[in-house]
Amino acid sequence: MIYSLIISPRFLQVSCGLATIATLGLFFAQLQFLAENHHMEFVPGEIGLEEKITILAAAYGFFLEHLGWAAKRLYDDVIPDAVQDLCAMAERLGIWMILIAVTMEVVDLAFLSLNHWFDVSPELKYAEVCVMFAMNGVFLSFLVRFFVNVSRYAAGRSAA
Repeated sequence: MIYSLIISPRFLQVSCGLATIATLGLFFAQLQFLAENHHMEFVPGEIGLEEKITILAAAYGFFLEHLGWAAKRLYDDVIPDAVQDLCAMAERLGIWMILIAVTMEVVDLAFLSLNHWFDVSPELKYAEVCVMFAMNGVFLSFLVRFFVNVSRYAAGRSAA
């Protein structure tokens, strides 16, 4: 039962949509901050929220990477080609999402170290927000790509 839920296109679309909404919230908060608060001497909550996106990227990437495992349990190792293709694509994107999450964390720790070693400067904080903003954009592009591919899979499945 749980395996059929995990593999269902609707579940995948809803989970991907929720992950996209969560990431878009921070993405636009960072964009608004960068556009409106260039005069501030500190960065309020935008950097702190980055940890949540990092966790989301890693967890969702891990989920996608293991979608094939659920398919094997559901179909008893006789996986239809369309499902196998979907799982292979999900695995590739999942690995990329995990890599993005690890990179986000490494960059966050690097900026934390730089802020500790040197005087905390607004320029350094803004550079951090800009780098994280770009990484969020990459994560969002992976989410959109997965959503589009799942939608194609669902459309092909309903036509069959």
